Amino acid sequence: QELISRMERSDGELSRLNEEKDRVSAEQKALHKELTEKKKKAVSLEKEVNDLLAEQQEGNEAIEAAKGEIIDFMNLGGTVKEKVARYDTMLENINLRRAELRQKYLADKSEDEKVKAEDARLTMQLQTIRESLTDNQQHLSRVESDLRTRTDRSGTVRSELTRMSQELIRLKSRHESLRNLSERYEGYGNSIRKVMEQKGKHSGIIGVVADIIETESAYETAIETALGGSIQNIVTTDEKTAKEMIAFLREGKLGRATFLPISSVVPRGSVDPAVLSENGVIGIASKLVKTDPKYSGIVESLLGRNIVVENIDVAIRIAKKYKQTLRLVTPNGELISPGGSISGGAYRNNSNLLGRKRELEDLTKEIGEMTKACTGLKQEDAELSMQRESLKEQQKQYQAVIQKLTLEQNSVMLNQKQTQSRAAELEHSFASMKKENDELDRQVQDIDQNKSELFDTEKQQQLEIREREKLISDQEKKVEDIRTRRKEKEERLAEANLMLGTVNERNAFYQSSIDRIQEDIDRQEAEKADVRLRSGERLSEQQGLKSDIDEKQKLIDECKVNIEKAKTDLEEKQKQKESINRKNKTFFARREELSQNISGLDKAAFTLRSAIEKLEESKESLFTYMWEEYELTYTETEKLREETDKSITEMRKEIASVKQQIKALGEVNVGAIEEYKEVSERYQFLKAQHDDIVKAEENLRGVIAELDKAMKETFAEKFQEIRSMFAKVFRELFGGGKADLILVDEEDLLETGIIINAQPPGKKLQNMMQLSGGEKSLTAIALLFAIQSLKPSPFCLLDEIEAALDDSNVTRFAKYLKKLTKDTQFIVITHRKGTMECADILYGITMQEKGVSTLVSVNLIEDKLDD
Repeated sequence: QELISRMERSDGELSRLNEEKDRVSAEQKALHKELTEKKKKAVSLEKEVNDLLAEQQEGNEAIEAAKGEIIDFMNLGGTVKEKVARYDTMLENINLRRAELRQKYLADKSEDEKVKAEDARLTMQLQTIRESLTDNQQHLSRVESDLRTRTDRSGTVRSELTRMSQELIRLKSRHESLRNLSERYEGYGNSIRKVMEQKGKHSGIIGVVADIIETESAYETAIETALGGSIQNIVTTDEKTAKEMIAFLREGKLGRATFLPISSVVPRGSVDPAVLSENGVIGIASKLVKTDPKYSGIVESLLGRNIVVENIDVAIRIAKKYKQTLRLVTPNGELISPGGSISGGAYRNNSNLLGRKRELEDLTKEIGEMTKACTGLKQEDAELSMQRESLKEQQKQYQAVIQKLTLEQNSVMLNQKQTQSRAAELEHSFASMKKENDELDRQVQDIDQNKSELFDTEKQQQLEIREREKLISDQEKKVEDIRTRRKEKEERLAEANLMLGTVNERNAFYQSSIDRIQEDIDRQEAEKADVRLRSGERLSEQQGLKSDIDEKQKLIDECKVNIEKAKTDLEEKQKQKESINRKNKTFFARREELSQNISGLDKAAFTLRSAIEKLEESKESLFTYMWEEYELTYTETEKLREETDKSITEMRKEIASVKQQIKALGEVNVGAIEEYKEVSERYQFLKAQHDDIVKAEENLRGVIAELDKAMKETFAEKFQEIRSMFAKVFRELFGGGKADLILVDEEDLLETGIIINAQPPGKKLQNMMQLSGGEKSLTAIALLFAIQSLKPSPFCLLDEIEAALDDSNVTRFAKYLKKLTKDTQFIVITHRKGTMECADILYGITMQEKGVSTLVSVNLIEDKLDD
C-alpha cells in the first residue's frame, strides 16, 4: 500500500511538472523572438555609431596633421634662428680653439725635447740593472747547486744513520738477550739453575764449566761436543760445598747435578804422545782452551783425554789405528768414543753455552764501533744542516737582491715605455693639431654659406603656416557636427544593449528551469519503475522467507541435540586428559631421576678412566725407566724375579755395592750415562713446562669463557643503546625518517654481522647499501655520531667525511658536530663551506713558494668576539 501511495504521488507530481515545463517553454519561445528583434536593432545602431566614429576620426586626423605641419614650420623657423645663432657661436669657438692649439703646440714642442732626454737616461739605467741581475742569477745558481749537493749528502747520511741506528738497536737487543740468558743460565738444566741461584748466598760456588773456560770460535763446537753433559757440571771450591748443594737439591726435589770440587778433581791420565804426531791431529782439547791455572786440574780431567782432529775421516783412521781406545772429536761436532761408537749429524745445540761469553764480548765491541760511527754520522749531519742553513740564507739574500733588481728593471722598463708612449703621443698630437686647424678653416666657410641659405628658407615657411591654419578651422567645425550625431546614436545603442541583457537573463533563467524540471521528471519516472519492480520482488521474497524459516528451525533443533552430545564427549575427554597429565608427571619425575643417576655414573666412569690412564702412564713410566736404566723389558724382569727376604734398604746397599764394583771395572762410555741424565733432566724440565702450559691453557680457556660472557653482555647492552641513539641522530641529521640496526645472528653475538636499515624522508625502508652515495655517507656519519654521543672520546680527527653531502646536509652535519664539541675536541679536514662556518679556528696550508708550505690560521672565536 505504501508503494502504491508513492506511485500515485509520483504520477501527480509528474503531471504538474509536465504542465510547468510546457508553460516555461512557451514563455521561452516568446522571449527568443523578442531577443532576435532586439539584436537586429542593436546591430543597426552599432553600425551607424561606427560610421560616425570613422568620420570623426578622419576629421581629427586631418586637424592633427595640419597642426603638426604648422608646428613643424614653426619649429623650422625657430630652428633656422637657432642655427644662425649656433653658427655665430661656432665661429667664436673656432677662433678660441685656434688660439688654444697655438699655445698647446708650443708647450708640446718643449715637452718633446725633455721626453727624448729622459728616454736616453732610462736606456742606460736599464742596461746597468740587467748586467747586475745576470751576475746575481749566476751566484744564485751556484748556491742552489751547492744546496742540492748538501741536501743529497744529508739524505744519504740520514739514511745511513737510520740503518746503523736500527742495526745498533738490534745488536743491543741481542746483547741484552744474551746477557739475560747468561745471567739466568738459560739452556742449563733446572737443577743447575737452582744451584746457580744460590751462588750469591754461598761463596763456595764458582760456576759451571762453561764459565771457567774460553776457546776460539773455530773450536767451540768441538769443545762442547767433547765436554758433552759435563759442560753443565758445577765447579765448587771444595767437597763441602758440593755436599751442601746436593742436600739442597734433594730437600727441594729439584733434580740432580754433578759438582767438580777444585780440591778433589784430578786429571784422569794422559794421551799417548805418538797420537799427537799423527797427520790431521789438531791437538788435545785441554790445550785448545784458556782457563785460570787453578782450574787446570778440572780442565785436564774433562778434556785431557779428548783429541781434536780435522775431520771425521781422520778420526776414523786414527781410531782404527789405535784399536778404538781414543776419544776423538772434530770441529764439526762428530765424536768417536772408546769402543768405536760414532756420534754426529746436524748440531742442534742452539744454546751455544760455550760461545756466549765470546759472543757477548764481540757484541760489546761491535756496539762500541757502531755507536762511534753513529756519532760521527750525527756530527756530519749536523755540519751539513748548518751548511744547508747557511746556503739557504745566501739563497734568500740572492733571491731578495734578484727580486729587488727585477722590480727596478720592471719599473725602469715601465718608465721607458711610458716615455716612449708620451713621445708618440706628442707626435700624434702635432699631426692632430695641424689637421684640426685645417678642419676649422673649412667649417668657417661652411658656416658662412649656410647662414645665407637659412634666411631664404624662413620667408617661405611663413606663407605655408597661414594656409595650414585656415584648413584646421574648417576641419574643426566638421568634427563638432559629427560628435553631436554620434552622441545621439550611442544613447539609443545603450538602451538597446540594456534591454538585450535583460532578455538574455530571462532566457537563461527559463532554460535552467526547463532543465531542472526535466531532471525531476526523469527522477520521478525512474522512481516509479523502481517501485513497480520492488513490489513484485517483495511478494516472492515473502514466500521464500517462510520456507527458509522452517528449514532454519529444523537445523536449530538438530544443533541443540549435537551440542548436548558434544558437551558429554568433552567432559569425558577432559577426564581422560587429567588422567594422562597425572601419568606424564610421574613419568617426568622418573625420567629426571634416571638422568641424574646416569650423570652420576658418567662422572664416576670418567674418574675411573682418569685413574686408569694415570696408572697406565705410571706403568709405562716404570717400563721406560727399566729399559733406559737397565735395558730390560717387563717380561725379562719377570724371568729374573727371585723371592727374597731382604729388605729394601739391604737391596739398595747391594745395588750400591754392585755399582761400586762396576765403577771399579773402569769407565765404560760414561759420557753416554751423563748424556742420558742430561736428557732425562731436560725431559723432566720440559714435562713440567708442558704441565704448566696445559694448566695455563685450562685457566686461559676459563678466562676466555668469562671474557666471552662479559663481552656478550656488554655488547648486547651497548648495541641497544647505540641502536636507540642511532635512530635519534638519523632523524636529526636527515630532518625526519627512521633507521635501525639489526643483528644477523642473535645467537652468536661475537661473530654476528650487523645490517643497517635506513628510511630517509619520503623513501621506503631499505638496506643502507641501496641508498645513494650522499645518503650512505650521512647514514654512516649518523652511526659515528651515535657512538660518539654515548661514549665521547677526548679527541677526534675527521678526514673529509662530508665530501659526498649536499649543502643542506652539510649544514645539518656541521650543526650536530658543534653540539658534540662540549665533550670532544674535533680536527676536521674539509673543503666544504658549511663545515668551515661552524668551526672555531681555521688552519690553511698555502704554497707561496715552490716546495715551501706555509700555515695560515684564523681564530673565528676572537673574530666573533671582536664583532
